[in-house]
Amino acid sequence: MALAAYLSAMAFIEIRYLAGRALRDEVPPAEALARIRMLADLCHNMPSSGRPWPGRRRRQLTSIEQAMRARRMSWVWNSANAEKRAWMLGHIEKARLQWTPPPPLPVTQPDAHGAESVSSEARPE
Repeated sequence: MALAAYLSAMAFIEIRYLAGRALRDEVPPAEALARIRMLADLCHNMPSSGRPWPGRRRRQLTSIEQAMRARRMSWVWNSANAEKRAWMLGHIEKARLQWTPPPPLPVTQPDAHGAESVSSEARPE
């Protein structure tokens, strides 16, 4: 969780900096807003403090939910585009943190009864 908190803090600092530059006409507002939007989207996908997900207590977790619980940064990493991943890795490297990106999330599909099964794309050959 420390990594998510660190990256969120770095994003908030950059958002504040970009907003100030846009207000002082040092950067085109559209450019600043696009970057702010990217950072806000990235922070929105950061894992929370580890509290249970609402509505998840009474049913078995799917394999994707299990993977995200085991590696809290799985969703944010696997849903991030190249720009977001580069931003994350740049800050991780700058802070000299040790972190390995998580593997891809499992690919699942519901069967006829609504239970999940691993799709043929995710099965090893």
